[in-house]
Amino acid sequence: MSLWTDIEIRSAGDTVRKEDANWERLRFGVDESVKLLDPEIVTIIDAALASFTFGGFTSLDDMLFKLGVKLVISPDTPKRIVPDSLPEWVLYWKNELERLESLLGKDCASNTLYKDALKELEKAEKERDAWAAMALLGRYDRFSKEIILYPNNIPSPDQRKEYLVTTFIHEAMHAYFDRHPHELFPYVATVEEPLAEFGMLLYLKEAKKEENAHFADDALRKWAYDNVVSKKTCYRYGAALMDRYEKGDSQIRQDLESYKRKLF
Repeated sequence: MSLWTDIEIRSAGDTVRKEDANWERLRFGVDESVKLLDPEIVTIIDAALASFTFGGFTSLDDMLFKLGVKLVISPDTPKRIVPDSLPEWVLYWKNELERLESLLGKDCASNTLYKDALKELEKAEKERDAWAAMALLGRYDRFSKEIILYPNNIPSPDQRKEYLVTTFIHEAMHAYFDRHPHELFPYVATVEEPLAEFGMLLYLKEAKKEENAHFADDALRKWAYDNVVSKKTCYRYGAALMDRYEKGDSQIRQDLESYKRKLF
């Protein structure tokens, strides 16, 4: 059996066509305030079913079924939660500037150490603010074992399909990792998000699609790569990892697959 296997309608006792089962599975927990168009559904299903050897699994469908992960399309429009490590980073450099001001006195502004600390503070504030400004398109809930997509948060209506399928694959990587909660390890998020982006780009490059599949064309791969590069947070490093992999660094892929090991 798989994530998309035909389901049975209890009230009627009839078996639903596979296409209807796919739709019902995607609409789990969804009300009428959010809808997916048929091409968007097909693209997500194509991505789930495509052959992809990764971490002992043969496809995302195989992975999510064996891990017991459901796919939920939500009408909600939640805001992104900034990882604790980023405000802590900002606070560190604010404290450092205060220390240097106290140590160096009124001429601190011309001191090289002070200037460097000020640059670091500005960098930290930009990272924090950029993270908070990013639209939350999906998340993996390790407690409920659900990938939750938020189509109503998609920033560009003309690119819904691209955002939906790349977010689905990105969150599937988080489901594969299934690390301990980020709140216990505040620096995990800034490591894991670039890895999930790299995993998404790797999947788009290497998954073997069926004939006429819609998810793995060259245009989508280029869009996904450019989208990762354009991000102003640590997510953008996922493209750098992909660059290294394509230049022959096979260890990057091994590190990606082994990252699922528990912290303790």
